[in-house]
Amino acid sequence: MAASATGKVYAIDSMTGEIVYSRVLSLGGSPGATFRIVKLFITRGVADSTDLPPEAALVITRISQVSDELLSMGYVINGFYFSL
Repeated sequence: MAASATGKVYAIDSMTGEIVYSRVLSLGGSPGATFRIVKLFITRGVADSTDLPPEAALVITRISQVSDELLSMGYVINGFYFSL
């Protein structure tokens, strides 16, 4: 998995390098807001479980251009299909 500064999340096949999916995260209704990626944690890999999908936790800071407000947000992302 990878995440961009624009809030786009990518799931990447580790065998082929192909993008499995990509999605843009919601900014929570704050017009003009931007992301700052704090950390992307892989919390469960493919080899960690035969019953559960790979999973990642993404921690971001949302910066509002309107009010200079900073808000830390966390997402838990399914590695096989986009599910928060």
